[in-house]
Amino acid sequence: MQIDKKYILLAVLFTSLILFEYFAPKEPDWSYSFSQNDKDPFGGYIIYNLLEDAFPAKEILTNKKSLYNFKEPDQKANYSYIINTDNFVIDELNKNRLLSIANRGVNILISAMTFEKLLCDTLQFKTEILYSNSFSTDSMPVRFNEPSLKSENGYYIQKAMVNYHFSEFDSTTTNILGTMGDEWVNFIKVPFGKGAFYLHSQPIAFTNYNMLTNNNAEYAFKILSYLDNNYIVWDEKHKPGNTSAPSPLGYILKHKALRSAYYLILGLVVLFFFFNGKRKQRPIPIIVPQENSSLEFAATLSSLYLNNKNHRDILLKRYLYWTDFIREKYYISIEQLAEKAPEIIAKKTGAKIACINKILKLYREAKQQKNISQDQLLTFNKLIEQFYKERN
Repeated sequence: MQIDKKYILLAVLFTSLILFEYFAPKEPDWSYSFSQNDKDPFGGYIIYNLLEDAFPAKEILTNKKSLYNFKEPDQKANYSYIINTDNFVIDELNKNRLLSIANRGVNILISAMTFEKLLCDTLQFKTEILYSNSFSTDSMPVRFNEPSLKSENGYYIQKAMVNYHFSEFDSTTTNILGTMGDEWVNFIKVPFGKGAFYLHSQPIAFTNYNMLTNNNAEYAFKILSYLDNNYIVWDEKHKPGNTSAPSPLGYILKHKALRSAYYLILGLVVLFFFFNGKRKQRPIPIIVPQENSSLEFAATLSSLYLNNKNHRDILLKRYLYWTDFIREKYYISIEQLAEKAPEIIAKKTGAKIACINKILKLYREAKQQKNISQDQLLTFNKLIEQFYKERN
């Protein structure tokens, strides 16, 4: 059986169009995603893959199910739950489940621009968009109320086109943890039962774009530092697009008449290709498995720091991870202990006090200088590694 030439021409044109669209240069997708697998500017690939650095010695888990079907990793509620999305939508059943696990002692961090009214009414807060010309439409200054978390250079959330803040909340029970500018509250803690809700109104702070801009990664890690449990659960269910609204195909399959028409068209297409194709076995294509790009991504980040030669920034981040480790592992706050810190750290960890003094000395020198040498950074890193070897 010979195939009509017009069908061959149509197939060639259709294939050419697909190839043209596939290989055409693609613009970055600036739509909100926040997903752990999305490498676009507003995806959450970087923050998710750095959770192990933010929570050393903790187990990182992912939940893709509804809260009602969520299986807790620890029956003693020794875990924290992280939700990062644009609009936090939840029904009555799942809201009650969320409140139940918080009441048992779970810390829940929700970073979103708007929140479901059911949750707002229960926790007694409201969010409101900020209409102001005081700040650039491309950047929003943010800060923490806790003195130990403040930065000398400040933090500026980039691409902050939509700025939401908490306009109302119960001041008798709510703790203000951070603000936009000097007066608009964007980070609060609402105790609930044995646990607490940490509510944040600028979720783009955790996106890929901001994690790679200036010192914004430090801002995101400091927000996460409020969570301290054996398990960290990252939520993938409450993301843009994962709503209960049916997809176009789901809508078609839901209605009997549309479903019958869909299957009829699908059957006609299969019959068309069956009777118009050549009667011979097609070659089986070789499918090359996808490469693991994690190491490539890490190498890219390393090259970025190496090319910029910002040794001071790397040293400060290394120090920040070290202080977080000491606080989470040994419950020691270096900032609060001041001059007594080296002795107490050495006593609790078993590390030599000389090593600890050198680490603190190099850190203070780096904070006072605009730039440091590569040798200073290497020396600092060796001292940190020595500390981890000496500790109990």
